[in-house]
Amino acid sequence: MNKVLFVLVASLRYIPRRHLNSEDIPSDLTNLFVKNEEGEMVPYSSFMKLKKTQGPNEITRYNLYNSAAINGLPAKGYTTGDAIAAIKEVAEKSLPRGYDIAWEGLSYDEANRGNEAFYIFLVVLLFVYLVLAAQYESFVLPFAVLLSLANRNFWFIRYAQIDVCQ
Repeated sequence: MNKVLFVLVASLRYIPRRHLNSEDIPSDLTNLFVKNEEGEMVPYSSFMKLKKTQGPNEITRYNLYNSAAINGLPAKGYTTGDAIAAIKEVAEKSLPRGYDIAWEGLSYDEANRGNEAFYIFLVVLLFVYLVLAAQYESFVLPFAVLLSLANRNFWFIRYAQIDVCQ
């Protein structure tokens, strides 16, 4: 008798888990047992039949829904933010009602962040200002330092013709 561990997922959805061997064949599923309401062990073969059909070798799922994985990179000269916005726009126009897109990994983080970098930059400027104010023991002198650095960086980028998108 094979031991089966059942994991409860969502509401009353059971997913059997066991170690798979390379010698396993589909008919081995009929040798598995599950407890019924009275606590007796019942074989799978009493409530299921195996039938050969044609279909995909692999079904991709995301959050227990059928899905299709799409991997891509932005074109040269575009940022990942531009690519995410373009995909959202195309999905909104072309996907039928009831279909949606979901992001994974770094794309998930970037799609949910928005313009968080702007606020982080402001906090960093405030921190640098406070450190300079403590160092120079003045609240006015750090403004001169920060403005001169900002001015220098602006003209450097302007005249060095640096392509920021690459």
